[in-house]
Amino acid sequence: MLRRPESIWGIEDLDLYFRDCVIGGPGAFMIPVWERNQFAEAIRVKIVREIAAQPSSRAAVQAARGNALTNCLAGEIRRQQMEN
Repeated sequence: MLRRPESIWGIEDLDLYFRDCVIGGPGAFMIPVWERNQFAEAIRVKIVREIAAQPSSRAAVQAARGNALTNCLAGEIRRQQMEN
């Protein structure tokens, strides 16, 4: 999410794709990173939360599997476009 997709395999709004199509399970969550300086803190928070298994009220943390607004077949569609 630090830069715009530059190739046919790039996915716009990668955070939403992961939220809607990749992560899941009890307590699943993601922490989007918009700037390089946020990365280390996001990893630390994610690891601590996963080990402690305690929910957080931090605004940067988004619950997984909300209302899916993302096309989860984005990769398959791109592959088909390349084959045609």
